Amino acid sequence: MRLSGHLQNTNIPVNERSPMILPKHHSFTTLGIIKAHHRTLHGGTQATLAYVRRQFGIVGRRSAVKSVIHKCIPYFRHTCRPQTQIMGNLPLERCKASSPFMHTGVDYAGRGFRAYKGYVALFICWATRAIHLEHVSDMTTETFLAASKRFV
Repeated sequence: MRLSGHLQNTNIPVNERSPMILPKHHSFTTLGIIKAHHRTLHGGTQATLAYVRRQFGIVGRRSAVKSVIHKCIPYFRHTCRPQTQIMGNLPLERCKASSPFMHTGVDYAGRGFRAYKGYVALFICWATRAIHLEHVSDMTTETFLAASKRFV
């Protein structure tokens, strides 16, 4: 048996125009889903469903595809959930109210060309997240101390 739809007058192949109707729990259905899963390079449920839908009209296809995919070991190795990062506590200075720029952090940003390199020292307020930018010509200790002195 085959499905018939609105695509009877198109130039697509007969298997896509009128896919075969297959039962959910049949060995041929399982083999077709396994082939589609391998053709989609161990793709997920949506990718495998899209590939299967072009050839077969499976009754209850989503649950049939899921049951086959959940038995695939390479799929689960590559789609395992990443470990969650355990967040540390914020420093005390970051949590309590203080005047702006009483507690700061510093970072460097820069862009280098062949003729001239320029850097920016970013002073970041921990309480208000405001920033102060200072131009720095290079990344030596002397230029950082000069930028810090200008900041203060």
